[in-house]
Amino acid sequence: MVGFQRRPFEIAALVCIVVAVLLVPAFGSRLIIYNMTIVAIYATVVIALNLLLGLAGQVSFVQTSFMAIGGYGSALLTTESGLDPWLALALSAELAGIAAVVIGLPLLRLRGHYLATATFALALGTFSFTTAATWLTNGGIGIPGVPPLAIGTLQIDTPRNFYVLAWLITGLTLGFGMLLANSYIGRAWRALATGQHIAASLGVDTARYKLLPSWWRR
Repeated sequence: MVGFQRRPFEIAALVCIVVAVLLVPAFGSRLIIYNMTIVAIYATVVIALNLLLGLAGQVSFVQTSFMAIGGYGSALLTTESGLDPWLALALSAELAGIAAVVIGLPLLRLRGHYLATATFALALGTFSFTTAATWLTNGGIGIPGVPPLAIGTLQIDTPRNFYVLAWLITGLTLGFGMLLANSYIGRAWRALATGQHIAASLGVDTARYKLLPSWWRR
């Protein structure tokens, strides 16, 4: 669904997914709930990646770096600085957005295989750093003691509650992506995917619109 066109098969598949997502909390085991929560997290990333790869036609593997900044950033801000988890999430998301701009400004001047290779190298570098920097990331074990999120008096501290939150975020991301895909920004990205020279001839600021998707890949 590169452009989020709503075909009958896609609508039927989406309905089946929604039904399955709604049934899992009621009938799924703890393992199924955990696995489907992971699916929701990665689905959110893939939906956001579709803006860059599917619409704008820019191949990138560096989204894992932004995930690392958001994940480790929020964990460290809550455990080391004692910040509210929601505030830590917001700050780490902004930090990932700043990193996306800093990385994107030079990298998105590249094209084709050069862009893919450069972003792949950064992704490998992020993995190596997070694995080796045990003093910061605690290696493969991760950072313990991260406090749960809360909405009013509701503590999101059970697998089912976190499952619901993860899929709500996935749904919001999908809706936001559909709105973008059908907006003037989405049309500019499609022009970029056709060809940068063609997009430029139509008055599209190619550098600006190549960088814009990076803000939503965090």
